[in-house]
Amino acid sequence: MNKPPSTPDPKSALASLPAETLLHELQVHQIELEMQNETLRQSQRELEQSRDRYVDLYDFAPIGYLTLSDTGQIAEINLTGAALLGVERKQLLSRRFAQFIAAGDRDCWHSHFSAALKQGGKQSCELALIREDGGVFHAQMDCLHITTDGFTRMARIAFSDISKRKILEDELKESQQLLRNLAEKTALLREEERKRIAREVHDELGQILTALRMDVALLALRFGEGNTALLEKTQGMTVLLDQANGCVRNIVSNLRPAALDIGI
Repeated sequence: MNKPPSTPDPKSALASLPAETLLHELQVHQIELEMQNETLRQSQRELEQSRDRYVDLYDFAPIGYLTLSDTGQIAEINLTGAALLGVERKQLLSRRFAQFIAAGDRDCWHSHFSAALKQGGKQSCELALIREDGGVFHAQMDCLHITTDGFTRMARIAFSDISKRKILEDELKESQQLLRNLAEKTALLREEERKRIAREVHDELGQILTALRMDVALLALRFGEGNTALLEKTQGMTVLLDQANGCVRNIVSNLRPAALDIGI
């Protein structure tokens, strides 16, 4: 029965080499190890630099970042977020974020957080947050569902203080309301002025024209018999007075159509 060929022993092979060759092989191997070690050290330095850049970007970002567990406990938070809440970062870990939500907005927060955990995509809302010292500020909340190990649900949140924006929005709404009130008041004053002018035109000018027409008719009645020229003149005056009366009615109608009910 043939025996399988035996595998050569590397140690025996090295031992059989001349001393100079063996020394050369060892030196080459040492150089290769040193090169590999330097490559590893360079990779480690690059990883550390990348990590430091990420930490700087995360911690000193102009907005707050935090990560919540599916029960709403703070798992991570950056320095900006901790400053917004007025608490040291280490004291925030494992605390429920809901305790920083103003009482009037907690139902909105629970609905928002639940939707963020169940749905994909960014969920946004605006809430009033309470700092540790009791101060209140309005915050824009952008929440995104993530998984850390393939099945553990968490929420990553970006939030920022929008109190100044809310103040400007409130001031803008107030200004818009003042403008609407001013426009309504101006329209009311304009309508009242139109009514006043229509009333004066009717009461004064209309009555004057009516009185003149009556005087012309009385003049024709008393002195017109046998006086053809006077009758023609009074008839012409009556026509002109009727035209003037019609102009008065048109003016009053344009100023206030309802003034026609006065009965000019």
